[in-house]
Amino acid sequence: MRALRFILLGLVPLVALVSFLASEVRQANVLTTDWRDLTVVGRGYIKTVDASSENPLWLRTVRLEIDPQGILCANFNGSLRPIEPVINVPSDWTYLVIEPSGQVFIGNSGVSGDSVIGQMSLSLNYASSAEPEVLKLSDTSAPLVEVQPGESGSGFLMQRMTTQKCIPIDGRTLSSIVLTIVVCAFATSYLFAWRIRPDLLIKQT
Repeated sequence: MRALRFILLGLVPLVALVSFLASEVRQANVLTTDWRDLTVVGRGYIKTVDASSENPLWLRTVRLEIDPQGILCANFNGSLRPIEPVINVPSDWTYLVIEPSGQVFIGNSGVSGDSVIGQMSLSLNYASSAEPEVLKLSDTSAPLVEVQPGESGSGFLMQRMTTQKCIPIDGRTLSSIVLTIVVCAFATSYLFAWRIRPDLLIKQT
């Protein structure tokens, strides 16, 4: 019975720590080395549509792809959704660069210098203070406003950046981890002592 109490003494704070860490998970921007990763740093969204130019979805983070027609798209759950305004990428491109201002450049094989092929815009949702990572038409009560990156607090486009779930390491998180380690170590030391000296367990039960 006494051993069970010390097991619970170590288990309860461990479960509490796991629950606390799960509640602290946040989306954070992470740098990558892949040109296809594109993220909005700010309040704006990248507008995408389906193959029929309907059913818009606004995204904070996209995985860029170029479809067979040469249109710059966002790969959303395996489906290629053209980015609006539409940007056509020539077939002889060798690399593609998107500036924070939204200008899209490509490099061509055998051609010196970059060529501008388009300008991306961002959409702002003034109808709601909620800012989900994916915004549907049903999530807003008014049309989104299209602006240039950098205008009206829309933010900027950052290529080779994506978002990932992570746990911020701050004072509160560190304190919880340290406290849990101390309590678990205390409980483990008693259990270990009883295992070596079972007579201690017999005397106290």
